[in-house]
Amino acid sequence: MDFSLNNRWQVLQCDSRLPRERQSPDPLEFIAGTPNGRLIVDLVPELKLIIGDQPPVPELPPQEAQGRFQLVFRRFINVFAQPEHPLALFLDDLQWLDAATLDLLEVLLTQPDVHHLMLIGADSVHPTRQQSLPRPVLVKCPTRGSA
Repeated sequence: MDFSLNNRWQVLQCDSRLPRERQSPDPLEFIAGTPNGRLIVDLVPELKLIIGDQPPVPELPPQEAQGRFQLVFRRFINVFAQPEHPLALFLDDLQWLDAATLDLLEVLLTQPDVHHLMLIGADSVHPTRQQSLPRPVLVKCPTRGSA
């Protein structure tokens, strides 16, 4: 990961244009010091420098653990995807996505609580495959107009 996360963090902490309610002392307070924080630190290790060590994640059955991760990840994305600072994520090599990542992308694209996020994807077509990207996710994603 490059320093863009750190730069984005500084914008959230310092930008005087953000509404007062968004200028909380810690925009990541919903995860700092919680098991949810460990989920995100495991995903983005550089966050440990910002929010410190996090308690272990309690064990859950697989389905519940996946739901917890998806919820925490959506909330994490929403910290950065704001009307004043929309977030664009470029995902390369989509042909290598596993089922869990496809599920996460579907959640990001279909849940009504995720706004101001643009996902851009690229994949490559291998000569032995008929299609490159698993199309069911694209079919399931509703088209949302601009707000």
